Amino acid sequence: MIKSNTQKLVKIGITSASSRRSFIRSLPLFLQSGLRKRSSSIAQFKTESMKLDIFRSWCSAQGIKTSLEIREGNGGYRYTVLDSAVKQTGQLNLLQVPLSSCLIADSSEQLADRLEFEKNLGSDSEFAPYIDLLPSFDSFQKTLPRFWNPDRLALVEAADGGALSKLLQADDPRVNSPFVDPWALACVDSRCNFLPDKRYSLTPVLDMINHRSSVATRMFVDATGEDGLDLLNLEIDANKLPRSDKSWFERLVNPPSNEIFISYGDLTNRQTLLNYGFVDEENPHNTEELQIRMIRQPKITATIESDGSIDEESLGKLRQSLANAIESDVLQSLPDKEKNPLLFVSPRNEEEVFALIVGELEIAKDKVMNGLELVADDELLTRYLSGRLNVLQAATKKIKEKFPQLLS
Repeated sequence: MIKSNTQKLVKIGITSASSRRSFIRSLPLFLQSGLRKRSSSIAQFKTESMKLDIFRSWCSAQGIKTSLEIREGNGGYRYTVLDSAVKQTGQLNLLQVPLSSCLIADSSEQLADRLEFEKNLGSDSEFAPYIDLLPSFDSFQKTLPRFWNPDRLALVEAADGGALSKLLQADDPRVNSPFVDPWALACVDSRCNFLPDKRYSLTPVLDMINHRSSVATRMFVDATGEDGLDLLNLEIDANKLPRSDKSWFERLVNPPSNEIFISYGDLTNRQTLLNYGFVDEENPHNTEELQIRMIRQPKITATIESDGSIDEESLGKLRQSLANAIESDVLQSLPDKEKNPLLFVSPRNEEEVFALIVGELEIAKDKVMNGLELVADDELLTRYLSGRLNVLQAATKKIKEKFPQLLS
């Protein structure tokens, strides 16, 4: 989800389309069903190109203004690029959407219900051109782990240390609720953004801009639109893009397609896979867990950052656990203000700590390599496990620089 960072929002009143929906709700169920079936059969004859053309016209009629062009890639992949005029001027205002063009609700479940209702209206929904472009349930079954069969999950269970399965088991009860449509909830969870008043919004065009961890974004709601409507605006802050001798445009786009990205937040690969169904192998915000086992002691779960550094809390616990009697006595004799278990204990202790970590790293890397062989035909899982391997290898490299004797 893309979070907004402003505090003001003026609510939109009921439109004529809202009145039409109220009228349809008042019809007997068999008539509502007939309308839905008719609308569904009409939608089946639209090609993807036709749907996109209709959506562009709908955006214009809705007052949606954007510097972006929406394009179709392979396999139904949609992405956005800057138009040629913007490239020349260096404009950073990417998108302006009236909130009246968004689907909005107080909770994700309510937004899913609203989306399901609008979808069932078919072409009678004022949001039909937008809904026609949303992913199918079949596509979610391929990308979102919540829909995977046990066999596919089992392929990564050992290779990622059970991290993905643990997150799935901790998932909230909405996912398996019989009262929430799974397709609609998947759309909401993977595409919605927060408004300043904490409501949930499905925002056309914004949800078609894909994620890149290194891009800085700013989104805000402005109540001074030309027609007095609240407008959701998306801007890119060029000053916060990764520093380089390249132009802001060259830093923002992804050649050769020149796709524009925004950041959904500092997310790990597990989070992007779980919530959005994609993985960035080179994610600078990715972290991986490493289970460290010791005889007659509970396991310690260490967190490894993308650069290979290991969290200090885990190192502190290991230093304490591996301290010999003399080192423990020295630690206990320190004044209270100096009794910091995270601090370096001794050269001997430090080498033993990292020798233990190296052993676990080698085991973990072997499991990932075995996992990569098992998922060789699964591009998404290959990217996920490759991202984990990158982090484990970064940790090995960092330790080797400090303790070359531990690694041949």
